[in-house]
Amino acid sequence: MGFNPQVAAAADKARLKALHRKPRVYAKRATLAADSTQRQSDRPPTVRLLDKTEIRQITGVSFTTIWKWMRENHFPRCYAIGHGEKTKSVWRSDDIDRWIDGLKVRKLKGHPPPDQTIKEPETA
Repeated sequence: MGFNPQVAAAADKARLKALHRKPRVYAKRATLAADSTQRQSDRPPTVRLLDKTEIRQITGVSFTTIWKWMRENHFPRCYAIGHGEKTKSVWRSDDIDRWIDGLKVRKLKGHPPPDQTIKEPETA
């Protein structure tokens, strides 16, 4: 199975969109007051649980493809929440971030391999 540039482009687009999304707040006022005294840099990174819809938006592929990738160990395994008919599949956001970071950069015919850094445009 080769590299899919559409998957990489969709993942990059979803990651940028997620960076600009307002975080959801599920805390009580007392907790917010206690947290306000703590500096932002002291907080550990937030891990979210992503559902099938969010995973499909990030990858840009069908859930059948995602399931196939999971069976072939090309995509992080999901976690089951709930039991019986109410079971829901979710993924940890840090697992998905590591998967995105591990994607290979597409080689272009006739060009040397990229150095993985984004260069700023030169000003004249």
